[in-house]
Amino acid sequence: MRSIHDASFPTAAPTTTISFLLAIALLVLSSTTALSAQTLTVLHTFTNGTDGAYPSAGLIKDSEGNLYGTSAGIVNDSNGTVFKITTSNDFVVLHNFTGGVRDGANPYAPLLLDSHSNLYGTTSHDGVNGYGDVFKVTSAGTERPFYSFGGSTDGGGPSNGLTWGANGDLYGTTGDTAFELNSAGDETILYAFSERGDNGWSPSSRLVRNAEGNFYGTTLYGANTCPLGLGFGCGTVFELTPSGTVTVLYSFNGAADGGNPGGGLMLDSSGNIYGVAAGGSTSCRNGCGVIFKLTPAGDETVLYSFKGGTDGDGPDGLLLRDSKGNFYGTTGAGGAYGQGTIFELTPSGKEKVLYSFTGKADGSAPVGGVIADSQGNLYGVASRGGTNYGTVFKFTP
Repeated sequence: MRSIHDASFPTAAPTTTISFLLAIALLVLSSTTALSAQTLTVLHTFTNGTDGAYPSAGLIKDSEGNLYGTSAGIVNDSNGTVFKITTSNDFVVLHNFTGGVRDGANPYAPLLLDSHSNLYGTTSHDGVNGYGDVFKVTSAGTERPFYSFGGSTDGGGPSNGLTWGANGDLYGTTGDTAFELNSAGDETILYAFSERGDNGWSPSSRLVRNAEGNFYGTTLYGANTCPLGLGFGCGTVFELTPSGTVTVLYSFNGAADGGNPGGGLMLDSSGNIYGVAAGGSTSCRNGCGVIFKLTPAGDETVLYSFKGGTDGDGPDGLLLRDSKGNFYGTTGAGGAYGQGTIFELTPSGKEKVLYSFTGKADGSAPVGGVIADSQGNLYGVASRGGTNYGTVFKFTP
């Protein structure tokens, strides 16, 4: 385990749940491959060159409207990138990971932005100790590892994003730990998840913080036995205090309630929790996923069960909610062509596919959900398709 110090670590503003007002207008005819009249524009097609390959996490946006994301690359082949798309739709590589001990490889997680336009993220491989890094990329594109995982008591192989704590420290998870990093790059292990424990294991999403400073996250497996869990259970939603106490709010059964959550959580002003589970559902034989709501007490309501056909299959990524209570997200499969969808879910539980990916120039297998601009356009990534290495897209309602 090695800590790499960075005295320029800033104090960040607390994260909040932001509702975007999406201007969904009357549909007009389009020449695109969309099912109806909405327009999808490819902003970038990855080539597996210096631009990277296989984006595997959602985008973030700064106050000026620039987009930022990562491409994961291919393990033992290419190492991934951090990229920016300007408001003029120019694609800029901010950093190309070299792998090895210098800067890690294969960032699978979304980025985190501070008030000085610095970006923070994780690599799941390589680094000083070989188990991945927490890294910082400045606005000028200078990258430096902030912490290198040792693979033992401090965990390793992080694939989820980071979150600011109320104290300005970074919080995150590895495959089996929840951790805190202070401004000097010193790590504190808050909790170690166990395969045989009651609180689930294999944390599967970025932590989200509530107004009281507590965090919420998901585990892919545990604690209940279920048909989708391969003997390991179907996952949990948990609460983590800054002092390291974990409480399971809900354990999935892999049936009508869903299973194996991994897309990330969002909170409303009343403390209700919303998310997606890629497995489970009564509408699909092999479990095509659900959109769920949990009350602060842990009572679950399934808002929608995917059928695995034209409505989508395997929801993935963070949900976006507008001021009218509509949700927007992505499925990695299903749709008219079986290549994934962008969907809308109304407060009454009616699901509508806004766009079905074809697996051609537009991409396939969208991941990470979508974000919105002030005009109601949606932005996201498809992890495959294009020239086979994925795309960044803009969807105009």
